[in-house]
Amino acid sequence: MPVGMFVWRAAWRLKRGSLAMFRRFRRCRLTIAGMAVLLVLAGLGAWLLPVQIMHALRSQASLIVKHAPLCMLENRGLVAPRRAHFTEAGTVDILYCTPARAPVYEGKPFPDGLVVVSDFGRVVQRFAPGGALLWQRVLHLPRGLEIANGEVLVGDERDLVVLDLATGSERRRFHLARFILGIRLHGKQLLLTHDEDGARSVAAYRISGQNLLPVQAYGEPFAYPRALDTKGGRLIVADTVGHRVAAIDAASGRLAGQAASYFPNSVQIDGDDVIVAEEHLNLVTVFSLDTLAPAAVLAGCAAPVLEQRSLARPAPPCSQVAPRSQLFSPNDAVRAAPFLYVADTDKHRLLVFNQGHYWGALSGFNNPVNVRLVPAAPP
Repeated sequence: MPVGMFVWRAAWRLKRGSLAMFRRFRRCRLTIAGMAVLLVLAGLGAWLLPVQIMHALRSQASLIVKHAPLCMLENRGLVAPRRAHFTEAGTVDILYCTPARAPVYEGKPFPDGLVVVSDFGRVVQRFAPGGALLWQRVLHLPRGLEIANGEVLVGDERDLVVLDLATGSERRRFHLARFILGIRLHGKQLLLTHDEDGARSVAAYRISGQNLLPVQAYGEPFAYPRALDTKGGRLIVADTVGHRVAAIDAASGRLAGQAASYFPNSVQIDGDDVIVAEEHLNLVTVFSLDTLAPAAVLAGCAAPVLEQRSLARPAPPCSQVAPRSQLFSPNDAVRAAPFLYVADTDKHRLLVFNQGHYWGALSGFNNPVNVRLVPAAPP
C-alpha cells in the first residue's frame, strides 16, 4: 500500500473516531443535563406538593388522585374550601382532602378528650380537653371508631387499623374480606358491621395475636348497618338505609325488636338510653333501651326533611333554636352527662352541648363521621 494511501486512511479513521466520541459525549452531556432537570423538578415537587398528593399517587386511589390538585390549591389558600353537603340529589361537592390546618375550637372549655374520624378528610385526630389537637393520622378512607385498652381501632375500607392512643402511631393492621362500617369492642369480642357488594352484615370476631378470628355472624338482613352497641345480651344496630334501630338477640342472632328511624347513623347505649344520631332528621334522639320507643330529643330542631316527614319527634321548631345549635346531617353523637358531643357532619364541625345548651364548636373538619371519648386515666 502506498504511504500516502496509508496516511489518508489513518487520518480518516481518526476523524471518524473523534466524531463518534464527540457524539457520545454530547449525548452523555444531554443525559446528565436531563437528569439534573428531573432532579430539580422532583425537588420542587416535593416542596410544592402536599402530603395528600404524594400519598394518593402511591395508593393509586382514583378518586383521591382526581381530587388531589384541588386539594393542593385549597390547602395553599388559592381556592375556597369545597365541602360535601346533602341535597335532594344526594350528597354533592365531595372532596377527598385532608385539611392543612387543624380544627379550631370556639366556646367554653369541655372536660373530655376526644378522637374524631373524618372520612372525606381521610384522617383520625385526637384532641385534648378544650380542643387542642394532640395528633393526627392520615389513612385511606377511614370509617368506624372504637377506643379501648390504650388503643384506637379504626376501619379503613377492608382494614382494621390499630393505633396507639397516646401517639397515633400504627401498632398493627388486620385485613378483612369486607368493608368495615362500625366497630364496638365488647369484652374479648370485636363486633363489626360490614358492607360488601350489597351483602350487609354484623359479625363478631376475636383478636388472637396478629389474627382476627371470626366467631359469629348475625343472620338478620340489614340494609346498611353503620353502627352498633351492646348490652344485656342484645345488639342495638343503626340500620341506616333500613331506616330503623334494630335489637338483635346476641345468642340466636334473631331480631328482638325494632323502631322506625330516618337514616340512623350511630347508637350509643348510656344506662337505659340509646343515643341515636338521625342523620336526615337533623336530630340526636334518645330511645328507650327496653322498648326502643323514642323518648326525647337531645339536639337539633323540627324542620321539614327532604323525604321523610312522618316521624314525629318531640323537638322544638327551628324558629326557636339558634342557628349555631341547628344540625345538618349528624353522623355520630356520644353523651358523657352533662355533655353531649355531636359530629355535625355536613357543617363539618363537632358540636358540644351542656345540659342541652350550646357550649362550643370545634370547626374545620372535612366530613367528621365518628367521635369517641378518651377514657379518663385511672387515679
